[in-house]
Amino acid sequence: MGKIRVLLVEDSPTQRILEKKLLENDPEIEIIGEATDGEEAVEKALELKPDVILLDLQLPKMDGLEVIKKIMSKEPIPILVLSSVVNKSEKFSSMEALRRGAVNVMEKPSIEKGQSWMQIASEIIKNVKEVSKVHVVPHIEISTIAPPKPKVEMPEHEFEAVAIGASTGGPKLIHQILSALPVDYPMPVFIVQHIAPGFDEGFAEWLDKTVSIKVKLAKSSEDAHPATAYVAPVGYHMKVTPERKIYLDDGPPVNNQKPSADVLFESVAEVYGDKAIGVILSGMGRDGAAGLKKMKERGAKVFALRAEDCVVFGMPGAAVEIGAVEKTSSLKEIIEFLVKAGEVSRK
Repeated sequence: MGKIRVLLVEDSPTQRILEKKLLENDPEIEIIGEATDGEEAVEKALELKPDVILLDLQLPKMDGLEVIKKIMSKEPIPILVLSSVVNKSEKFSSMEALRRGAVNVMEKPSIEKGQSWMQIASEIIKNVKEVSKVHVVPHIEISTIAPPKPKVEMPEHEFEAVAIGASTGGPKLIHQILSALPVDYPMPVFIVQHIAPGFDEGFAEWLDKTVSIKVKLAKSSEDAHPATAYVAPVGYHMKVTPERKIYLDDGPPVNNQKPSADVLFESVAEVYGDKAIGVILSGMGRDGAAGLKKMKERGAKVFALRAEDCVVFGMPGAAVEIGAVEKTSSLKEIIEFLVKAGEVSRK
């Protein structure tokens, strides 16, 4: 198997040298080109057709968001965004980058934050290798999902909560789902999104500013209110207590994840039973499958996103494999059921 061919896009010479040195530590990665502005990035991407683009968002001539838009519409290539977690506007732009088709985002490597050289190298190399495995398709900008024409399954009874688990490819899908929910949606929505440390708050703020319902980073002991989406913070599992309060658990990782979708789903299964809706979206690994099966066993309505709508089919595929769902569903079908369930539960 050949090396992973990487195009570096970074206007800072110092940062570019650092990234190059880090990646060259791994014999399976090859730097095939460098670009110092947005226009050059698009040109070299189309010319060299790399396996992965390592992209800075703050670029001269054309910013990183526009670079992603042009590349993903012409020659889809897996893009890993390197962003600063201390820059609030850049964290917001990072979420927009994921919506436009970037595969993942991580903090820019720096030797000033107390990490060892090996820790920094290991993290960036791991992310590049994961992103290189993703099959990307042309990205079409859409703001909302139109209601599907086929007959849609109707809710059989009232529901009280929605739980969503996602990883790679999840932010854009979660944005599309929440965008379809009305401002007076009668249920809380609990979200576990695997995301790089430092970007969870930006993810919640980005959603809150771009969808109708309220979105916030969850806090322990707060009440779970309707018309509010709660995002599990990085480093804590999110659970719901019988009193309908949120509990943040500092226990060990589950499925190498913290927060874990399995932990959330199992908690929601215990508290809400058949009054809950569980959804697994795009993502690598198996997190969420066992928890979704527990929800199904307690009578909840459960969904796993179909492969065609996923960036990575790992998590939904694992749910299918263990029998947590009988079939996968399109994003349109999931959204339509959630909207209908809200209408039924509001009556």
